[in-house]
Amino acid sequence: MLKQGFRQMFLGMEQVSSLPRLLNLHRLLQQKESNQLKKENKMKKILYLLMHVFVRCWGC
Repeated sequence: MLKQGFRQMFLGMEQVSSLPRLLNLHRLLQQKESNQLKKENKMKKILYLLMHVFVRCWGC
């Protein structure tokens, strides 16, 4: 019975210690997604500007 209690306590401590790792991993994934969105938005702006210049030159 005592052995079972220690086992449960150890598993509980292991779960608590893995929680910060999970939160850190989640934060890193969010940063990667945010950076990816920024890159995509930047590419869209560049593409829009190129199309704008192309249309302007086409009309000349």
